[in-house]
Amino acid sequence: MKSRSNHKKATIGYIIGFVISLALFKLDVLGMLPALFMVLSFFMTLIHGWLYLSGQGEKGDIYDAVLDANRTKSKALVSGMDMKDESKSS
Repeated sequence: MKSRSNHKKATIGYIIGFVISLALFKLDVLGMLPALFMVLSFFMTLIHGWLYLSGQGEKGDIYDAVLDANRTKSKALVSGMDMKDESKSS
């Protein structure tokens, strides 16, 4: 449950960072740096928000969630190939 709380804190922090960088961009302060931070914080908000809402973060961090998704995809591909092989042999 601790890592789920960390994803919630990270999501809130990135939302705040997005709002601050948007304000700095609108005020034309620091050139294009706020725009770069705005893009970064937007995508990190999406990632951490998805991990928090889906409960994927309870097991570990972002990399564990990606590994779980890849395992699921590879199992689906292998089972699809097995079904294709069985239909050819029949």
